[in-house]
Amino acid sequence: MSNFNMNIDELADMLEQKRNRTKAALEIYANSSALKLQNNARRNKQWKDHTHDARNRLNTTWQWKNENLLSIALSHGVDYGIYLEKGTSPHVITGNPWLYWQGASHPVRRVNHPGAKPYPIIMPTINEIGPQVMTGLSILLR
Repeated sequence: MSNFNMNIDELADMLEQKRNRTKAALEIYANSSALKLQNNARRNKQWKDHTHDARNRLNTTWQWKNENLLSIALSHGVDYGIYLEKGTSPHVITGNPWLYWQGASHPVRRVNHPGAKPYPIIMPTINEIGPQVMTGLSILLR
């Protein structure tokens, strides 16, 4: 008859250490992946910069959503980011009571704006960098 003895406490400690090391590695990887997303988005934005705010405020964050779910987010930091992503449909801009701008021949009460075309950057960046992040993650977790 053969015997097998195992100290469960020691095994539990080793598993906890492995879990902590894996979590730390995931946090480092999430941080570097977030920076990769952010840099790619800032470099490949399609719109013409006027103040550079829209580009400079493309931000990434990462956080643990719960004990087992790590999330990386890429977002606009300007309030008009949604209009850069989606564009706008034609709309009327009305004055209060008048509109005037440099170069206009006279004030007007309203302007028919043709809409703005979209300049998406969030999903194109995720579609480009996301697979690279997932490949790196699978290598990290081997």
